[in-house]
Amino acid sequence: MKIPRHTRGGYAMIVTAIMFMAVSLVIALGLTTPIIRQIAETTDIWNAKQSYYVSQSGVEDVLYRLESASFSQYIGSAEGITLNGAGATTTFSGSLSSQNGLTLSTLSNESGYDKTVKATVKQGAGVAFTYGVQVGTGGITLASGQVNGNVFSNGNISATNETAKITGSAIVANGAGMTEDQSNDSPSSPPDSITFGNAASTQDAAQSFQVSTTSSVTQVSVNLKKTGNPANLTLKIVKDKSGSPSTSGSDVIASGALSSSLVTTSYGWIDVALSPNPALVPGTSYWIVLDGTNNASNYYVIGANLDTSYASGTAKTGTLGGSWSNAGYDAYFRVYLGGFFGQITGISQYNPIYVGTTASDTAWAHGASYVQAAGTLRCQDQLLNNKACDQSYPDPSQANWPVSNGNISDWEAAAAAGGVISGNDTISGGTTVTLGPKKINGNLDVTGGSTLVVSGTLYVTGTVTIDGGSTVKLSSAYGTNDGVIVADGIVSISGGGDATGDGQSGSYIMILTTSNCAGGSTCSGNYAVSISGGSGAVILNAQNGWIHVTGGSNLNEATANGMLIDGGSAVTYQSGLANMNFSSGPSGGYNITSWNEAGN
Repeated sequence: MKIPRHTRGGYAMIVTAIMFMAVSLVIALGLTTPIIRQIAETTDIWNAKQSYYVSQSGVEDVLYRLESASFSQYIGSAEGITLNGAGATTTFSGSLSSQNGLTLSTLSNESGYDKTVKATVKQGAGVAFTYGVQVGTGGITLASGQVNGNVFSNGNISATNETAKITGSAIVANGAGMTEDQSNDSPSSPPDSITFGNAASTQDAAQSFQVSTTSSVTQVSVNLKKTGNPANLTLKIVKDKSGSPSTSGSDVIASGALSSSLVTTSYGWIDVALSPNPALVPGTSYWIVLDGTNNASNYYVIGANLDTSYASGTAKTGTLGGSWSNAGYDAYFRVYLGGFFGQITGISQYNPIYVGTTASDTAWAHGASYVQAAGTLRCQDQLLNNKACDQSYPDPSQANWPVSNGNISDWEAAAAAGGVISGNDTISGGTTVTLGPKKINGNLDVTGGSTLVVSGTLYVTGTVTIDGGSTVKLSSAYGTNDGVIVADGIVSISGGGDATGDGQSGSYIMILTTSNCAGGSTCSGNYAVSISGGSGAVILNAQNGWIHVTGGSNLNEATANGMLIDGGSAVTYQSGLANMNFSSGPSGGYNITSWNEAGN
């Protein structure tokens, strides 16, 4: 049968239409498939990024809680956070005070995409200031000034003005002018080491020695570093028994506390003042014993060299009161002997030095002359005081410095980690500058009514000058924590200059110098620190030199090898200084040592 021509044309049209639709479909699929795939990939990337950012937020949330005194108590064994419907959980390992710090690990699983962010945070250096004024062998001179708080001095306390007053206790130790009699400290970097405090069999470390002359032992220094956060030590001088420290408690003839906070993760010399101060006999062996506890993760290491390095002794590890084993080395140590008797002295019987305001305050030294004591007067020698001495107490022994060389080295390193400024840095013209952490290879001058906001630890290799009504203060981000400026040169605060914390209660700034200037000709008459007419929540520290406080200045605490207070000035101790935490930055009392995305 023949198909009509007009019918055949209809079939052709249908076939053409089908082919057109097929080609169009292929083209459409070719165009839309990449678009759909791109949309899917974009969604995946968005979900992955959202997961990452939520993890970041989880870490930041916990760090904020750690920093803030208002929220730190709200941290549990795990912390969760939800943002825009996406959640993350933060878990913890380690501890803030350990060598490796506290690790925060935050995991988010948005739409199946695991993203983990980890941060490691460590607690800053803790430093305790127990006294309103603590001075070394240079002593303290009060000339028309006063201390509102307690004073501890390794040198004499003397008044040169009838208004001189100490409202708390005044204690003067013996031992000024001590000399190093025995030592093992070469080379300067210990080639060997002795680990102790890590197990029961090596809980304590000991080093024997013999003195060269009959004299009182006043101080021992040891070269230590630590792993983790071990407990405090007690350094003891113990008699010898058959080549080891005696097991009898009565043979412990002197001791001193050694705070773990003074020891860092790098070797540093730690000075330990001893009490009482017995006279040692030449040719007789004695033992320096570092007595503590044991923990496999938190322990000490003492620098050492070959056992033949120190001819008059050897090192051992063991337990005081138990057994000892040869360490095979000689430990790094220094033994100091001698010194003179401490004195508290007024001008005359009619112009005494006033000590204390209540019956619980104590004036205590080997000798007391022209002292008006409100409370107990403890001394052996006396001259025209308001009451008789209580001679039943032994003379006080020296106190340790609150800041160690290791603490200072850590602060210097923290500052340098933020970058270096080459040359002097001058802030003037009433400007406000935020700075830190930073190392300045030169001088730091804040003048002309300017303001320096310290946002991290500063280390100045030259001098520090604050004058002309200028202010140096901590950033508000420090919260209730404390900050530090370290200088190698002299520090001068004058002309209405001010140094202070961030304004919150319990926030202080410490300005510390390693200068040994004492107002003598070697430093052109300059003191390591001079403050005139300044005030604020400031702590001054010059453990190698002298501090001169004058011009009606007010500060919270001062520590120096020697000190002169005059011009109606005052040091007023704040109780919070006994438990301070110096931060390397405005993250508060914690230093963030790492922050990164972990592999997933």
